[in-house]
Amino acid sequence: MMVAIGVALQWSRTDARETRRKDRAAERNNEAELAAYNNMFANLAKHDASSSEGDRK
Repeated sequence: MMVAIGVALQWSRTDARETRRKDRAAERNNEAELAAYNNMFANLAKHDASSSEGDRK
């Protein structure tokens, strides 16, 4: 039981460190990864809109 609690605590601390690291990286690069992700969905939406217009004709 103690081993399971120890593993859970270690996992939680590792996850928190990784989250802080990713947050700092996002701040350094002006959240370029998030911007690219949003652009991907914007392009998909444009593609879907143009495809559905072709279906109506």
